[in-house]
Amino acid sequence: MRPIFGVKPIPARGDFYTPHQAAFPIDPALPWPRMIAYQPSYREVLTPGEPDAGRFMHLTGQSGHPLSPHYVDLVGSYEAGILEAWGGDGSVTASSIK
Repeated sequence: MRPIFGVKPIPARGDFYTPHQAAFPIDPALPWPRMIAYQPSYREVLTPGEPDAGRFMHLTGQSGHPLSPHYVDLVGSYEAGILEAWGGDGSVTASSIK
């Protein structure tokens, strides 16, 4: 199933002050770095009262379907820590949210 659903290995970044939920084998005999079994695939940063300031990124891409040509089109941006703007065209404003 890996050839269908797998995405290239991506380094897990963060530090002591960064929330990062992930799971990896806890077997002390395994060498570091270890392969992560799972990690969040979606990042979102919101600023209350400023909807246009929100940013997001999804690990794989626009489509969650592995046969789509857009399945992995955002992997590079996710890996680089780039976030896309919500309502980037200015269509989302504080007054438009009820």
